[in-house]
Amino acid sequence: NEYWCDIGDVEIYRQAHTDMINGLIAHNPQFAVIQRDERGKFLSGFHNTIEEGVEFRGHVTIGSNCHIGARAIIENSIIWNGSSIGAHSYIGDSIVRSGCSVPDNSKIRQAAL
Repeated sequence: NEYWCDIGDVEIYRQAHTDMINGLIAHNPQFAVIQRDERGKFLSGFHNTIEEGVEFRGHVTIGSNCHIGARAIIENSIIWNGSSIGAHSYIGDSIVRSGCSVPDNSKIRQAAL
């Protein structure tokens, strides 16, 4: 089963991640796994620290070596490798680039950082 899309803009890039989470695109389990737990369904890399009370809403992708602070909410967003999301932060409909550090109590919506 082949899949192709031109990820030339943010919305199509996010849709490709959603399609992967929904099983429409095969993903390489060496790099990421689909997880389902009390926080929701999300695609996750490895060696992440996800603190207590974190909530995932919608379609969320987290790279490897990320830190998600306590009670953060990540909604319909993509977090690249090595990023840190501060405690009590909200990230919605956004893409957070590799190595980005989002401070505690941040509210970020429809952004590419």
